[in-house]
Amino acid sequence: MRTRIADRRGHNWPLESRPWSPNSAAKRVVEALHAWGHRFDTDTVGAVVKLLVTAAVDDGGDHLSVHLTDHQDHALVLVLVLVLVLSSVPHTERPDDRALLSAIARQGGIDCGTESAQDGRRRWALLDLAPPLPRSLPERCPAPV
Repeated sequence: MRTRIADRRGHNWPLESRPWSPNSAAKRVVEALHAWGHRFDTDTVGAVVKLLVTAAVDDGGDHLSVHLTDHQDHALVLVLVLVLVLSSVPHTERPDDRALLSAIARQGGIDCGTESAQDGRRRWALLDLAPPLPRSLPERCPAPV
């Protein structure tokens, strides 16, 4: 499903909660971002999506959904993506949530979180899609040690 929210584009995908869902979700998110014209590290985005969806699959529900939106912040000249994964099984905070959030941060997520509600668990990550700035190289290489 494709949607447009004010100045944002969006997609969402209902998925079965199965072992192959993390790879399927990562592929769909990467394809959508490429279709929108973003240049980004596909491995990083794919890894974060897989972490989120794997956690939802591990909840043991039958279905989950992945929601994706982008937004160009002209003041900061950053493009941000919110990836939200909902599982159909409500739980209280799980001990592995901290490990999940730490893993997302290590993969480059600039913000992330989890929450529980009667309708299920929500996990999300905010990703910076701006291409990294080129590293400046020294004018001359240091002498070998």
